[in-house]
Amino acid sequence: MLEIGAGLGTYAFFAADAGAAKVWAIDGHPVIHVARTIGRLNGYADRVTFVRGWLPEAAPADPPDVVIFEDFPPRLVDARVWRLLRDMRRVGLASGVRFVPAAAELFLAPVESARLAGDLTLDAEPELHGLDWSVTREYVAHAAHRVHVPPEALAHPGVPLAAVRFDRPLEAGACSGEVVIRVERTARINGLAQWFELVLCEGVRVSNRPGELPGSWGQLFLPVDPPLDVREGCVLRVRIGAQPLPDGAPGWLAWDVTSDAGDRHGNEFQAAPLGVQDLLAASRDAVPRLNDAGRRAAEILGLVDGQRTIGEIASLLARKDAGRGRPELEELVVRELRDKISTEGITRSGGRAP
Repeated sequence: MLEIGAGLGTYAFFAADAGAAKVWAIDGHPVIHVARTIGRLNGYADRVTFVRGWLPEAAPADPPDVVIFEDFPPRLVDARVWRLLRDMRRVGLASGVRFVPAAAELFLAPVESARLAGDLTLDAEPELHGLDWSVTREYVAHAAHRVHVPPEALAHPGVPLAAVRFDRPLEAGACSGEVVIRVERTARINGLAQWFELVLCEGVRVSNRPGELPGSWGQLFLPVDPPLDVREGCVLRVRIGAQPLPDGAPGWLAWDVTSDAGDRHGNEFQAAPLGVQDLLAASRDAVPRLNDAGRRAAEILGLVDGQRTIGEIASLLARKDAGRGRPELEELVVRELRDKISTEGITRSGGRAP
């Protein structure tokens, strides 16, 4: 069994208790060291192996039979999750492997909550701190927000939007869909709530529907701004989709609401405060030039050869940068190398274990 994004290793321990002969728990964050200590203190050291890192580098040598991953964002599949699932297939983890959860279904419902919408905007109080915040409204209205929607704010129980299986390659539009919702009561629609239901195995499901779980998942809130005043029986036609990024991952999220009461549109691209230079820098035709921080980073990374110590790298930098002392440069090197080097099997100079 392999748990990806193990955190404190909870599911890895559960898997060992359930009879797994061998368990790998991987995570790229330092919390994995705490998980390893918990495992040792509770007698799991012989069955659970903790590895700091991410796929594909941290893939176990032996393909697992089961993969557990539950670190989903409210939209279920964003660029990070899409690339993680892609990397699973690249290292051979998707061939005949059972995933937990095995599949998921997305749901959508209109929301009536002036408080929820107001909490997201700075211009709710026009003279807050004596400043005019109205320009921020457009950005907030086009952003997808991670919130906890109160169940009483739902103007409809919700309808299925999309379904995905994690044992198959996902397209960028896997979580896109178009639905028709007949509003069950007169309401002022401030937004759309999206949640998911995970299929852990046959007959076992868990949902983060508003009111179901108080945990960290939350729901995705897509603003409808200005609000739509609808009557009972009014039909909303909603379309949600993600523009694919160059590598195929889902990018900017866009949503459209069409009804007799009016049409509303949202697009995450409009929530990004970008200037022309930001857009040019992301173009495939852009000619990049390093700034001072980039040149320093390139210099440091170019000196990492698997032989030089951090102190030696700092000494080489000090010769070129007489205005800075070696201790200051050592700190700079450590900061630059953080999350860019493998910490597994690292030793002190001379081969002594740290």
